[in-house]
Amino acid sequence: MKTFKPLIQGILVVGLLAAFVSVPFAQHASQQQAMQQRQMERMQNMMQRMNRIMEQAQKYADEVGKQMERVQGRTMEQHRLMQRMGESVGNMAEQMKGNLERLRQMTQNREFMQIRNMNREMNQLQERIENMAEDMEEMLKIMERVTNRLVVGK
Repeated sequence: MKTFKPLIQGILVVGLLAAFVSVPFAQHASQQQAMQQRQMERMQNMMQRMNRIMEQAQKYADEVGKQMERVQGRTMEQHRLMQRMGESVGNMAEQMKGNLERLRQMTQNREFMQIRNMNREMNQLQERIENMAEDMEEMLKIMERVTNRLVVGK
């Protein structure tokens, strides 16, 4: 019986150590999963944002096209240039949406994401795309103001 007591104590110690070691691993895995989920949601939101920018750019280009029918001379050329700029912004948003899709595919590759600092790098890429989306939205607002001034003539 005495020989079993140290054996049982040893098993208990090993069991407790295993429990303490496994808890941080489980927590880390859970945190990693939550972070990946947030990143996926963030990318989905950015995809929707790019869709809105594309729609907004198309709507702008269509509106400028309609205005071109009512103007003549130099303002017509300015309207044509603004229309092309609107189309270009829409094309940029479409390209950025494609980049977001590629980024999403890369982040779903577990082996790729295990590379040192890769999660941080992917987040930085996503932040840059978000900044570009903000810039495109701002460009469209400015372009609308320019077009409105062309119509008013001031």
